[in-house]
Amino acid sequence: MLLAGAVLLLGGCVTPRQQALLMRAPRNEVFTPDSKAIPLPEGESHVFAEFERTGDHNVCLLRLARDAKLTKRWHAQHDLILVCAAGQAIVTVEETRYHAPPGTTVVIPSMTAYSIAPDDSRQDMAVIFIFSPPFEGRDTFLEE
Repeated sequence: MLLAGAVLLLGGCVTPRQQALLMRAPRNEVFTPDSKAIPLPEGESHVFAEFERTGDHNVCLLRLARDAKLTKRWHAQHDLILVCAAGQAIVTVEETRYHAPPGTTVVIPSMTAYSIAPDDSRQDMAVIFIFSPPFEGRDTFLEE
């Protein structure tokens, strides 16, 4: 792709904006939880995986078993956008509970406590997390 971009650039066939886009990595990517399916290991309550990372953010997927819960937590330095991708969820932000069917988006600023639990005992659920700046796993504080 970079070779094609260099050829177009040298031939004068692209604008400066297009040039910047051609040289930027990572490139556009569209995915669904099913296209990046991560099976829930037998006996495990959840699985968490990263799909994309840039200097500004990272995109992760949490698959949560139907009888599990992501306990109340907060991040001191990371803003979070949470998108319910599959299954029904109850997302609690501070003390407010939200019913979250697929497609629901919840914005959680840093220093804000949240928890996630499935709202349907018949199916597992999947949630997309977009952290800014990129999450390294060390900025999670659990609450009782």
